[in-house]
Amino acid sequence: MFFRATLHHTIQLHPQFLGKGIVDTVIQELEKEVEGENIAGVGCIVAVITVPPGGVSMGRVDALTGFVKFRVTYIAVVFRPLQMEVLDAKVQSVSEFGFFAQLGPIEVFVADAHIPDDMDFISDKMIWRNRETGDELAADSIVRLRVLRAKTDVGRTSAVGTIADACLGVIAAE
Repeated sequence: MFFRATLHHTIQLHPQFLGKGIVDTVIQELEKEVEGENIAGVGCIVAVITVPPGGVSMGRVDALTGFVKFRVTYIAVVFRPLQMEVLDAKVQSVSEFGFFAQLGPIEVFVADAHIPDDMDFISDKMIWRNRETGDELAADSIVRLRVLRAKTDVGRTSAVGTIADACLGVIAAE
């Protein structure tokens, strides 16, 4: 799910960047530093929407480095999967214990206990195959899964999912 969040971040700039247009420089540096990053308890920052008026503090010189620190308040679009949310993901690797899929910046593990009972693991091909329909789940397949649990740590968001419910499973094979 995508959310709009008000967040804070500290930017350090070398003194050479001080002068006219400093606020624009701080905002550009903010976008470079935070977009695509995972923040614990928040999720993955997709994009900085805006920095509200007064959102960039007065700079403070770090006596040790000479760099200038700015505290920035900004509004961003954040992606965080919710428990029980149904999403599409691309399978990255398959094993007898389940498979890993990529959901944007998030890695999802689906254990064999959360794969339908009518699917068997074929070890020589490294795929899961449905006995009734012949559908195959392999690396690069697109699956529709339900998020059972998600966790956001600093620098990483991971989740556990299932494809053992109605309307879930392989939706495209590559």
